[in-house]
Amino acid sequence: MNGLARLYNGRIIKYKPDIPVKRSFVGNITQDGEGTIWVTAAGMLFRVKNDKMQHVPINDDPDIFITSLAVNSTGSLYVSVYKKGIYRLKGQKWEHVIDIDSQFSEQIIKRIFFDRFDKSKTYLLTRSGLLCARNGMAKPLDAKNITGKIKGQLLCIEQDADANIWLGTDNGAYCIMNDSVIHYNSSNGLTDNSVPDIYFDADKNLWLGSLGNGLYRCEGDRYTVFDRTQGIPESKIVMSVTEDWNKNVLMGIDGAGLLRYDGKKTSEVPVPTGSPYLKGVQSLYTDKNGTVWIGTGQTGLWQYDKKGFRQVKNSSSFACNFITADDNGTIWLGTSMGCFYYQNGGLKQLEGIPPYSSAMLSLGRDSILIGTQNGVMLAVNKKIVSGFKLKSFPATAVYSMIRYRDLLLVGTDDSGLYTWDMTTGAVNIYNVDDGLKANSIYSLAADERGRLWMGTGKGINRMQYDPAKKTFG
Repeated sequence: MNGLARLYNGRIIKYKPDIPVKRSFVGNITQDGEGTIWVTAAGMLFRVKNDKMQHVPINDDPDIFITSLAVNSTGSLYVSVYKKGIYRLKGQKWEHVIDIDSQFSEQIIKRIFFDRFDKSKTYLLTRSGLLCARNGMAKPLDAKNITGKIKGQLLCIEQDADANIWLGTDNGAYCIMNDSVIHYNSSNGLTDNSVPDIYFDADKNLWLGSLGNGLYRCEGDRYTVFDRTQGIPESKIVMSVTEDWNKNVLMGIDGAGLLRYDGKKTSEVPVPTGSPYLKGVQSLYTDKNGTVWIGTGQTGLWQYDKKGFRQVKNSSSFACNFITADDNGTIWLGTSMGCFYYQNGGLKQLEGIPPYSSAMLSLGRDSILIGTQNGVMLAVNKKIVSGFKLKSFPATAVYSMIRYRDLLLVGTDDSGLYTWDMTTGAVNIYNVDDGLKANSIYSLAADERGRLWMGTGKGINRMQYDPAKKTFG
């Protein structure tokens, strides 16, 4: 979330945009036929050259927002532009080559895929549908509602040796064969988890990567036998932990929903019929009334109590990364689309926050700190305080925040642990030079003995607080 990095000869080389951007999150990376690396960030296109991400405008249009990149078999670069269609770079000029049917023009194109067998076809993958472009116009793939049989969010696209189209979704994978569709999930040897990427290798095998459930290989046995590769066991990714109204432990599992531990055994919590995407749990929070708030990656925010599950309206379009409450009991959300709070039965967006927020910390009845890709921001009475800036805070994204005694502790994505004494203003920064396993700090917790625990990119660190020196060691 802080630019582009390359691993070369055992060291990390970082590349930063050559112009100011609101988001340094790199969403797409590809290489064209001439060997040039192209990336997108903040909806803009960049070329990697001379140790920089050099901004490349498209026809000097300031309103262009790029959503995906692709390179065809001849090495030409294509970009999808929100509401405008597909452009191709030819020499030093951009050509508009594909229009999108007006009914689908506002859908975000996540992937551009060129048919390997029919050069006249280009597929455009959106979150909820698949378009096929011919003769410069993109329309729905078929007239027989084949894609209507595919349920869930579409994540990736690939083509096998028999020209069949494969789609990775948040509920296994689908194969489009002529006029039929086959759904591969746990019932026929694959997985019910998300399949975010599919790869077709030189030996004509398909490799399907799942989210938390291993790597699968299709060896050409007509899509019925899938062998999990050796040494990658099934895993359940625990994204969040909380207590329910009976003091049982609830664990949020990405791809498997909720597990409850009652002190003796662990059992699966049944989710509502017809809501498979509720299994993609990202965050949990239990409020003072005992209601469990569930943030998911694909289907927004849910409430869970003795009466059952309820989806919060108008929340299904974003992923919920973090949930907390202020001292007034107002529920706050950090999401893929910014920061929201729950009021009068619905969600309201906090204006002035970058699109991605992942951590929040209440400072009282009316104040809350918000961790973003661009540092920490302060909201008072549900409005952003302009000009607020933590002293000596590094230019980096925030992953986690807690309050420890009179200290604000902030875990960053590449600058280690930041501490700010809220009474004296003293600042300390701890990184690998101070004994941390890594500079990426994903989670923070303090125990009853005063020890600080940190989940890092290379394992767990523990540090002890020295009250006299007001430092960790």
